[in-house]
Amino acid sequence: PFLPVFPYVTCPMPGAPAAEAPQCHGVAPLRLCSRARVQGEVEMVEVATQIWLGDFLTAQEQLEEAGTASGLLQAVQQILSEMPRAEAASVAFVARRVSQALAKEKLGAKRILGTLTLRDGVELGYVLMLKDAGAPFVVRFGGNAELAAVSAQSEVADLVDEGLCEMCLLDYRGFGWSGGKASMASLRRDAQDAIKALPGILAGHERSLEGRGLVLFGRSIGSLCALHLGILGYGEALILDSPVTCQWPLE
Repeated sequence: PFLPVFPYVTCPMPGAPAAEAPQCHGVAPLRLCSRARVQGEVEMVEVATQIWLGDFLTAQEQLEEAGTASGLLQAVQQILSEMPRAEAASVAFVARRVSQALAKEKLGAKRILGTLTLRDGVELGYVLMLKDAGAPFVVRFGGNAELAAVSAQSEVADLVDEGLCEMCLLDYRGFGWSGGKASMASLRRDAQDAIKALPGILAGHERSLEGRGLVLFGRSIGSLCALHLGILGYGEALILDSPVTCQWPLE
């Protein structure tokens, strides 16, 4: 569906502390059609930025809270209503399950398994691979059929074992031991919640992100998460492996 918004936004260069949520800044003009009138430039920039990034769920919440721009709100709601059909047609997610206990048995004591809590209370599973506290830290978002526990046994684990980096492998909703159901609507905001939770997770293992590079790594559908966070100003490096296009599967 056509969206009556054409945002032009610039973001700060990557390098802001990962513990802080960087802010995107809009630059004029924001061109709106007659159906989309929003009071307040800052609010419009925030909404337009979320739409441009593909985070339609957050855009919907911002528009509902503002109580204006009914035409734009209807357009965003239309996109969200089309999302499940597009996901099914494109096989956007192939959810696979494994219990945390079984994954722990397979991976052994040197891998740390846990969950973080998303803003709606759903628990998201992760595998933490640690070795050198001074090495760059990688956050990896996998493909649409990958499990963090399986990826932790692949060649990416060699990077950690060789002391080249430390890494957090994140599952999606409904994958591994995560709760909920995977959805394109929540994909990007879940990535934001995860990156905000990361400093606290690392602090529990006597680590921080200070003085080390944060690398965002996205493979296939995970490239949407990594790119989203990179645009928002997180991280010092970005790796996109076999990326999907920005608005897939709604192209």
